[in-house]
Amino acid sequence: MANQITDNRTSLDTAESATPYDDLAGVADGTLDNEIFIQGSNSIGLFSTNSLTGLLFDNGTVNTAFASKVFYIWINCGIVGLLESKANGGFRIRFAGATVTDFFEVYVGGNDDWPTAVSGGWVQFAIDIEEAHTNSDNTGGSKPATNAIRYIGFASLCTVMPRMADNTWIDEIAYLANDGSVPGIIIEGRNGGSTDWDSADIATELGVAVGTFVQAPGGAWKVNTPVQFGVNDSVTHAFTDTNAIWLWDDQEFLADSFYGLSALGNSGGTTDVTFGVKTGTGDDATGAQGFTISAATLGVRWDMDFNDPDLDGIEFFGCSFIHGGAFLLDDAAVSAISTLYIDCDSALVSNSEQLRISVIDANTADAVAFMTTDDLGDIVFSSFLFSDGHGVELTTPRVATQASKGNLFIGYGITTSNDAAIFNDTAGAVQIDVTDNGTVMTFRDGTSASTTVSATASYTINNVEDPSEVTILDRDVSQLDITGTPSNQNMGDVAANERVGQSFEVTAAGKAERIRLNLRKVGTPTDFFRIRLVNGIPGSSELLVSTFINGADLTTSYVEFDIDLDGKSSLSTSTTYGIEIERSGAVDGSNYYQVEFDTSSVHADGVRYTYNGSWNSTTGDLLFSVMEAASDNELYHVESVTTGTTVWNHDGTSRTIEVLVMATFFLQVVYLDTVSAADKSNSIVQIPDRVFSNP
Repeated sequence: MANQITDNRTSLDTAESATPYDDLAGVADGTLDNEIFIQGSNSIGLFSTNSLTGLLFDNGTVNTAFASKVFYIWINCGIVGLLESKANGGFRIRFAGATVTDFFEVYVGGNDDWPTAVSGGWVQFAIDIEEAHTNSDNTGGSKPATNAIRYIGFASLCTVMPRMADNTWIDEIAYLANDGSVPGIIIEGRNGGSTDWDSADIATELGVAVGTFVQAPGGAWKVNTPVQFGVNDSVTHAFTDTNAIWLWDDQEFLADSFYGLSALGNSGGTTDVTFGVKTGTGDDATGAQGFTISAATLGVRWDMDFNDPDLDGIEFFGCSFIHGGAFLLDDAAVSAISTLYIDCDSALVSNSEQLRISVIDANTADAVAFMTTDDLGDIVFSSFLFSDGHGVELTTPRVATQASKGNLFIGYGITTSNDAAIFNDTAGAVQIDVTDNGTVMTFRDGTSASTTVSATASYTINNVEDPSEVTILDRDVSQLDITGTPSNQNMGDVAANERVGQSFEVTAAGKAERIRLNLRKVGTPTDFFRIRLVNGIPGSSELLVSTFINGADLTTSYVEFDIDLDGKSSLSTSTTYGIEIERSGAVDGSNYYQVEFDTSSVHADGVRYTYNGSWNSTTGDLLFSVMEAASDNELYHVESVTTGTTVWNHDGTSRTIEVLVMATFFLQVVYLDTVSAADKSNSIVQIPDRVFSNP
């Protein structure tokens, strides 16, 4: 072991001799130039013209080891403005077989598209030979296999004849395995044996001549090779830095997962990597001044592998990881605090610390989770913003009872759907206890799995004067249960069922903000549906309307589906209101929706309706709930509480809350008339700063 930062690529040729270079016809060519070079003492120059010309390094024989490699090629083109456009093959990287006439090549630049030079006009192209073979822009003769390559180099074509002098140079050619399994940069030990390495040290130790870690505009660092921290020995390896920006070079012919960060542990020493600064302890800790590590939006993704045995500290404090691939962070040494995962594929985080992290625009498919863990306790005070699929997958070994402490799941689909917040893939029963005002999340159960979600919250009420009471307020305004026979009301299958509706009266006044229905789909409808609340029977003037809901979010089995309206509307007793349900697309007898209803007319003050150019009443009642908004006196609320909880008021009346899910109730302080105005104003209610979302 040494305290060093090394270039781990294999050098194929350093351009210190023109002997192994041929032109595109296989004839020796190229001029040794000791004035224009990026590394060593020389480069090989060529006079590029308005005829296709180029230089090819001749390996002497076919080399089977060239397959599955990324080739790094230093190029200096002094006539970029005279090249043909990229689309017309202005500048190309060429791979040829046993003879120069059998080749494939990719177009990498032209007068309209040229990479930013790093020093004196030098550009380093990184080309995955497999990507170039698959996506070649041009071929000649019999396209050679990637394990049958002898010649590697460039070809160029100008629009006009330049002046008679060498104008294009090639320097070192190096290569590395293309699957990310071999690092291009290895960071060992410490700087001088006593100080942790940092980003600037990497650039200093490697130098511009290597080209894999160089200064970029805005103080960022441009990286075009995998980076490994530590080696498997018995000494101290340490890297610490703050406020750094690492940008993966946007090379066109690389594959996802080539770029990446990793670390090797060692049983006799230590391996520590720290990006940023941590403040505080336990769940109160925060992170700041971390790294921003990003790939181009349309570029290849990058991975992280930090689950090697015997790692000591992998710490990401206040970081932003952007356009990433697969992150293997399932190790107790890993701590991510106040860190953003933006447009990343996946993160395996079992046994790690994920505190105050945010998942934004995850690159996940339907029914696929971004983060995977065996215990939600690994994830605390974190937020997941829906993009597609699930937020978290629970995996084995199964933890039967798990805490979701302060975690928020925003915008996810209903329970059982492929877009539910949690996917239980443990093949067993899991109870999730939601604490610290986290979301009462939706879930989907995998084979042989079952999930129960419960939630509690703590309230402190100070300086409440006697005589007074704390009230638990109901949220339901109207709730129907099946008393007769359940049946299916089709919606959107034929013209006679173009829309469906229900009239009703509320038993207690309140402010409506949400409708609950039992819904399912038949076939695979690809359109949307929405709900209206109207001021009278269906067909009356609109009070509120929901946004359109994707029909794909429904399953083929009935699920209670909560639909938020676009505001709050006061409903009075002894007044008729209605709900209307409609689809956005045309009627389709194979792909439509169903609403569950009771064949008995269980609602004395309501009627079921269908629409076929006009609204028509029919027998039976839809199963629905109109959900009440928080009143001005309510301090905090979520869905409902345990069966049979009595709601009491100071006048002695009471009623029972309808059970929908186990969740936290909301509270109201009600003072008796004997409490003075001054005492009332002195009462302070301390409530959490996060609000439960409704599942």
